[in-house]
Amino acid sequence: MVTRFAPSPTGFVHIGSIYTALMCERLAHQSGGEFILRIEDTDKKREVDGAIDLIIQGLTHYGIPYDQGPLPLPTESAAVAEGAPYHFPTEEELDLKYTYKGSHDPYIQSLRGEKYQEYAKKLLASGDAYYAFDTVEELAALREKQESMGVLRPGYYGDYATWRHRSKEEQMAAKESGLPYVVRLRSTGDHLKRFRIVDLVKGSLDLPENDQDIVLLKSDGIPTYHFAHIVDDHEMAVTHVIRGDEWLASLPTHVEIAQKLGFTVLPHAHIAPICKIDGEGKRKLSKRHDPEANVAYYAGAGYPVGAVREYLLSLMGSDFDAWRKANPSAPDTDYPVQMKLIAKSGSPLLDTAKLDFISRAFIARMTAVGVYEGVTKWSQQVSHTETESLTQVLKGQKDYCINIFNIERSGPKVRKDIAKWSEVWHSISYFFDEHFTFTPESAREMIAQSTKCSAEDAGSIAAAFLARYPEVKGDKDAWLSAVKDVALIHGYAVDTKEYKADPTKYRGSLGDVAGVLRILLTGRTQAPDLYETMAVMGEPRVHARLELLK
Repeated sequence: MVTRFAPSPTGFVHIGSIYTALMCERLAHQSGGEFILRIEDTDKKREVDGAIDLIIQGLTHYGIPYDQGPLPLPTESAAVAEGAPYHFPTEEELDLKYTYKGSHDPYIQSLRGEKYQEYAKKLLASGDAYYAFDTVEELAALREKQESMGVLRPGYYGDYATWRHRSKEEQMAAKESGLPYVVRLRSTGDHLKRFRIVDLVKGSLDLPENDQDIVLLKSDGIPTYHFAHIVDDHEMAVTHVIRGDEWLASLPTHVEIAQKLGFTVLPHAHIAPICKIDGEGKRKLSKRHDPEANVAYYAGAGYPVGAVREYLLSLMGSDFDAWRKANPSAPDTDYPVQMKLIAKSGSPLLDTAKLDFISRAFIARMTAVGVYEGVTKWSQQVSHTETESLTQVLKGQKDYCINIFNIERSGPKVRKDIAKWSEVWHSISYFFDEHFTFTPESAREMIAQSTKCSAEDAGSIAAAFLARYPEVKGDKDAWLSAVKDVALIHGYAVDTKEYKADPTKYRGSLGDVAGVLRILLTGRTQAPDLYETMAVMGEPRVHARLELLK
């Protein structure tokens, strides 16, 4: 398959664009084909300076390689790698010309004018297109007339297509007189007739023929999307068109243009847009209203690139979760994207809870060094005040940080408490004395609220455990025995069944005793494995914290 991703440079990169690009890239490359990046910038009024490079960076950031297309601007500051931050080109950089890879350059439509003129002349010569000289005022008057008449399908067609019925001589005379003109399709379709086409996602479709004489070339010579993309797909040997289903209504027009040009009508796959729940219904993810529409949102929040990719793949295929479970260590590029699994009707929903779930599992599969490198790169790229402390400890205490990230990273139950890098500081800050501001008063209050231990018991439990700690710190079984011994001495049950059978016989359970140690060590009621936490903290730090209530 030869597929293409053809965005317009109208602003930031939408997560839906990355979704479509990833789908196109995977389908092409898993079939041994090629993936093309083409910039469709024919709508100059909506174009945003620097947006082309943002598109290139977006693909690079999410590890979506393309075989043909424009390369990043040749400047050191604009060079990007997978996972790199986004960079808006400077005015000097924007003055530079793009270079390309591939044999069909340029891959920017505004630079391909000669191609479109060539094919427009073919249609004019065959009589399948004509010059139209309607003014803006005349077209507005036509729309008003159609509205007043109650025309159900307003547009430029049939009897309403004024210049369609003018002779070739009249058209050429108007052209030679210097009147501004557009080139329109001379449609031979009948809206009352239908044709059948098989969409690779939607299935068999019964569509009305096109009868609109749409504009092919605008008065400035720039082609419309309808014309340009068909010419480009043919010239670039695209084999499959994968695009949003908002273009489905235009498919009859595109089929007619392709046929009049003598091109093969390519297989199409129209995919539903990413939506979100809004109140009791759902709507398309909005660039204007939803911050999560912007791919920079995910980078800023600290979602690993791989986690976002896996989430998007899960939206493409209902079997992705099962595949990942069966292939826990395989790269996501091994997952076979299949057209038959892409939703035919319902739109994929942006579900941040599901994204967090996938991201936790993704980070859990990483090594401690990998986690350290990922969070370090992220903390250096963002400029939040809260990341300053994180950046300092990552830079100054690398080995200690790696040991922290290694807690519960092996064995049958790997920790899954981190969904994104922005959560890391909250997860590890208590390991650093300069950031651990827990007071005896706070400890007593938390112990009273979350355990059955009194403050007096808590101090005694901590002291008793500390007396045993030097001899058991290197052996987890001995360490657990010491905790149990301390519990029994203080009247706390070590067997859960016995405690549940008659809780009145005990002051509490082993969980209450462990809770006291956890609170004093971390200032929290939930934390990773206590034995590993103590081992990483080191004996001096463990002593200092367990003596908080002394």
